[in-house]
Amino acid sequence: MKKVLLRSLGALLALVMVFGCMDLLLRYRYSDSITSIRRFYEQEENTIDVLGLGTSHVYEGLSPAVLYREYGIAAYDLCAPAQTVWNSYYYFVEALKSQTPKAVVFDVYMMNTNGEYDTTANAIKTTYGMKWSENKYLAMQAAFPEEDFPEILLPFYQYHSRYGELSSSDLLPDNGDEAYYGDSYKGFYTYDTVQEIDRPTPEKWTNTRTFAEKHERYFRAIIELAIERQIPIYIISIPYAVASDTQTTVNTAARITGEYDSPLVHFIDFNKCYDEMGLDFTTDFSGKQHLNDNGAIKFTSYFGKILKEELELPDRRGDAAYASWEENARVFYRLYENNDLKQVSDLPTYMDRLSELSDGYRVFLAQNTCISKESALSMQTGTTVFHDEEISDELRKKVEEYRQKVLSVQPLARTMETLFPGKESLTFGGVWERTENGWTLVGENAEGFEKYIALGKKNNLKLAAQSSRGEDDTYYLCELSFNGVTHSQDLGLTILVYDTELDRLVDCVTFRNEQSEGTRK
Repeated sequence: MKKVLLRSLGALLALVMVFGCMDLLLRYRYSDSITSIRRFYEQEENTIDVLGLGTSHVYEGLSPAVLYREYGIAAYDLCAPAQTVWNSYYYFVEALKSQTPKAVVFDVYMMNTNGEYDTTANAIKTTYGMKWSENKYLAMQAAFPEEDFPEILLPFYQYHSRYGELSSSDLLPDNGDEAYYGDSYKGFYTYDTVQEIDRPTPEKWTNTRTFAEKHERYFRAIIELAIERQIPIYIISIPYAVASDTQTTVNTAARITGEYDSPLVHFIDFNKCYDEMGLDFTTDFSGKQHLNDNGAIKFTSYFGKILKEELELPDRRGDAAYASWEENARVFYRLYENNDLKQVSDLPTYMDRLSELSDGYRVFLAQNTCISKESALSMQTGTTVFHDEEISDELRKKVEEYRQKVLSVQPLARTMETLFPGKESLTFGGVWERTENGWTLVGENAEGFEKYIALGKKNNLKLAAQSSRGEDDTYYLCELSFNGVTHSQDLGLTILVYDTELDRLVDCVTFRNEQSEGTRK
């Protein structure tokens, strides 16, 4: 009987272990939401001075890195996509279990909605990362319809069939998403996309509207919890392409906030501060709904000054206990420098930016060329000196004349001539690496070569070249392959930039002379 009992317990233990491993493997890992709350739990107690609540407007607009770098403020964005006001409330309650923030920030964007519940996917993103507690139970109860509740309470039931979607990223921290700064993550999502949008005119729209009962109840609950805990709260609208109907939501939030006769309660509509922030609607937005990194820096810098002037916030810079915020700022500004380079579309400016890069980059330049005897005077690359013993001196002279003409008008040609003046190897193209002594030739296409270079702990760069002679043309082609993906296949100039400090690829771009600007392919 004892043996049977031991065997049964052993089988049960094994089943629990298998179930636990399956749960760890299959659980949702949404990097734009679940990561935020799980990483929040890793923060040391009472280290967060400013707590951000709300949607992607917050985690793409309010940068903890900028607050720390410019003002020494330790902030965290505890947010999720389309985070409903009730889930913002329960996140606030959850945060107060381990933190005593000196200010809380809540963005009102989701007050635009009226539904009793958000989509199941968004509700899962907002609740599944929370630790089990009464507060999580209440958060899920508010987030999901009653008829769905029994199934929702068992997360494994929701994702047990996800094995068909598994990939190598499921085995990596934060799903391998490099935007989350590793261990120094503070809830902010780096966004480098640039989209020009029309400037709104919110000052013209003064109407208000009625909030849905559930929305207003939880909105007031957030304000009242802050007052109860004696925490200054800033109800804000982060800049976006607000319209006449959505501005009514902002105006209504301002009216309700004004009902609270408390010095702790503040309201700021940042859509009415464009000029003060210096927002540029051609460069500072990733789309109609969100700021990009350019805009986030401007908005956060402006808001941070207000926080610093109105509140007694300590300067955490230089404090060893806040080393993770220091690292977060370092990574953010490094990413910003990298993303800024990726926005450059013309070759002359790109080469200028390369010369301005700080330390810790490896840069490779690969040139592919094509030489045609019959069409030598209409070469597209404009960087080659025709070099073939079978060519007459007369034709060689004509080609050189054409080359000089091309140099005067084509950016790619001018750049190559500047980098490698008088280099005969330009005839065949090749691969160069930027070093302290300038550009060093790694290998020349005409000779044919193959070389592997380890970049960081996990990345590999393959450099190879060959010539291919056709009936009329000779192609001198480079293969510049990063982790098995070949980038330099077209005629022209390919530039690969690798950040050795962050251990990641920054950019790989090919420039051609099909347009006079030498634009990015």
